[in-house]
Amino acid sequence: METSSESRQPTFSQGWPNKPNATVVFHTHPGTELILVTEGTCAITVDKTPWTVPADHILVVPPETRHDQRLLTDSTLNSFIVFFDPDARFDPTPRLIDLTTRPILAYLFDELCYLNSNSQYDLCAIYLPPLLKALQLHEQRERERSAEHPALARALLHLDAHLREPLHLTALAHLAGISIPQLRRLFNQRFNCSPQRYLQNRRMATARNLLSNPTLTIAEIAAQCGYPDSNYFSRIFHKLHNCSPIDYRRFRQGNRSVFLDTAQQLFIRT
Repeated sequence: METSSESRQPTFSQGWPNKPNATVVFHTHPGTELILVTEGTCAITVDKTPWTVPADHILVVPPETRHDQRLLTDSTLNSFIVFFDPDARFDPTPRLIDLTTRPILAYLFDELCYLNSNSQYDLCAIYLPPLLKALQLHEQRERERSAEHPALARALLHLDAHLREPLHLTALAHLAGISIPQLRRLFNQRFNCSPQRYLQNRRMATARNLLSNPTLTIAEIAAQCGYPDSNYFSRIFHKLHNCSPIDYRRFRQGNRSVFLDTAQQLFIRT
């Protein structure tokens, strides 16, 4: 009997969030394992290959592959998930996935682990495929960025490093070594938007991540995202998300499972 495409989706097996200072002897899993280091640094040997895994990176471990874990820093936190992927929808090749430019993916990863630790296995099954898809999209975008037009790559590095600062197209074009029309054309070809809209999208992605921190005020988040006027920030946020920053924060804190789906969509659109 032919297996339906639905039954061949990746299926969640196990996981756990933020294990502190975990040293693990050599072992294997029948499924693919993703190990996310959230603090500190780990040394992990996969088969006979050593990997150094810093914070905000995921190490992919293929099924039935011996691996261990040793601490390289005094305080280390890591999360992990194991899943079965009968159709190899997710590439199981050992590699590091750098999440430093997409912290929301680390948040999604840990949210899935928390669902498992709270025995919400039905939700784990639902939200594993979107997380894997988001990781695939992230890797694809990073590969595309590595092949960027040199001028565009210079402009993107500058914008990402100076997120809070006002955008001056003349200065950005000069830094990239091209004219303003050329700069606009490169952004439109790559992102289907202007440099100004790209910067706004990056700022909003940062704001969504910062809103998970209840100790930060809206004014502080606005300032960290390059908006000295918190009222203006709130208006822009509401226009793009159809809710205020405060309502978005309440939504994230009040319903983890719904947020997983929403954050996945926000990631895809940004």
